[in-house]
Amino acid sequence: QHKALKKQFLEAFPRKLKNFSRQFERLSDGPFFFGDKPYYCDFSAYHHFSLAKILDPEVLNGYSRVTTFMKAFEKPTTWLRLLHYPSLPSDSPADLYGSAPHTDFGCLTFLAQDNIGGLQVQAPDGQWLNVPNLENSFVVNVGDMLHRMTNGLLRSTPHRVVNRSGSERYSCVFFYDPNVSLNVEPLKGTGKPKFESLNFGEFLREELVASYEKHKAS
Repeated sequence: QHKALKKQFLEAFPRKLKNFSRQFERLSDGPFFFGDKPYYCDFSAYHHFSLAKILDPEVLNGYSRVTTFMKAFEKPTTWLRLLHYPSLPSDSPADLYGSAPHTDFGCLTFLAQDNIGGLQVQAPDGQWLNVPNLENSFVVNVGDMLHRMTNGLLRSTPHRVVNRSGSERYSCVFFYDPNVSLNVEPLKGTGKPKFESLNFGEFLREELVASYEKHKAS
């Protein structure tokens, strides 16, 4: 049964993503692989377009000058993950999660999810809200680097997964981040800088090493 569900999952999401990405000019040089099958769905074109719209001067009330900044995404750092969340026991403690509360460390996260539910985002008042599954849509999260780039104008999204549905949850998540050479700092015109400059490659290395050591210890 598990293999059958996994097969359905792998077959469904590439089709949806491929159809969605046809709206945008293809920038990538080759296919993405799901199993042994190549798919020429262009994630980078879609996410580059999305980031440009999010950082459009009109969106940020004329604050940002994004032309030079967008060059950092001509060769982006990208991650594609297929995630599986078994259902938690009904009597499990409140602090047991499928994914513990966190923010993503990059720029933009695009999530395609099934209809099981369990994803929650934290509102500014601290309340956790269920994220509904909307057909033919992506959930988009702002990450820590985009939070820094916009000098706090865009808030990185705290989220978690609590799956007590009795069914297994599957999702496909794509992380769209700048080139590792970028020195991340607030964009000009966003006010007095609230964050110091940091190199994304060095930051990324530290995050991955820390995560590896944490899981190795456990």
